[in-house]
Amino acid sequence: IWSDPDIELIRRAKLAVGVTEEQYPVNWPEKIPVAGVLFKAGEEAYIVSAQGLRYRAFKNYLKLWRHLGIELTEKELASIGRLSNSLGGRGALPTGQTPGLVNDLLWSPRNLKADLDFLTLHLFDKGFSRQARIEAAKNLLRVIAGAAGILALADFIDDDAVEWDPRSADFGKIKVGNTRFGVAGSLPSIITLAARIITKSRKSTSSDKILEYNTGRYGQATLKDAVYNFFENKASPPARFIRDYLEGTNFDGEQFSLPREALTTWTPIAITNFIETSQKEDSANMLLILIAETFGINTQTYSDQKKTTRRRTSARR
Repeated sequence: IWSDPDIELIRRAKLAVGVTEEQYPVNWPEKIPVAGVLFKAGEEAYIVSAQGLRYRAFKNYLKLWRHLGIELTEKELASIGRLSNSLGGRGALPTGQTPGLVNDLLWSPRNLKADLDFLTLHLFDKGFSRQARIEAAKNLLRVIAGAAGILALADFIDDDAVEWDPRSADFGKIKVGNTRFGVAGSLPSIITLAARIITKSRKSTSSDKILEYNTGRYGQATLKDAVYNFFENKASPPARFIRDYLEGTNFDGEQFSLPREALTTWTPIAITNFIETSQKEDSANMLLILIAETFGINTQTYSDQKKTTRRRTSARR
């Protein structure tokens, strides 16, 4: 990347390459014997894939802009940079490029901002150019068409495998036993929150009933609960650890255990998913889950008990 003839344009566009990724804000786990090697390998693989994706997207858009004869002004370069960064899961935050306090509370806040930009076509991105917004709309249509096609195929094979109601926590996922395979990353969770706020209702995953918010009845959930739960599910590992300690139970409803929770907090998500899934009944095939995780498909497996309690999400992804 640094040897690219367009490196000056890359710098002016503020493309997120050669930066610290929020998924790996510290590198001290590399010093752990044996496990440190796996951590380092995972870190390098992620950085190469994420920053490589942004770089290739930027070069493709640069080629398109030149083909269309659009002058590469500061506005156009900044738009291409933000468009490419959002495709690589890195939205712009006021805190700048270096992970800070926000990362201590939320897992991947820049990725959340990138998803919001992606869904809203960078509506709140000041100075975003017209051509960049057109390309953002094309990207959104491609993802919607691709995800809808995969879900439709799964629904054709098994009409109980797909939930089409956006108010349900299973929206945008394929159900195989107690395992959920997400085909559109974290985008469906944002759509679900928006649908619940607009309709003031949610669909229960255990009973399929439509439950209203803000009914005024004692103990009934409110829209404030919906928003709180959304961000609670995106808590960072340290924040989740503190939350579980204060509540006295984890997401599985199990009594808080300091050794177990400390181990879970600092164990890579793929390993945690493998261990937890292998201990639960009616989960999907373990090989299928590992293959899905390898290709970036989020998987979630929960016990029958959790259908009536809180559901675990991919908060650490």
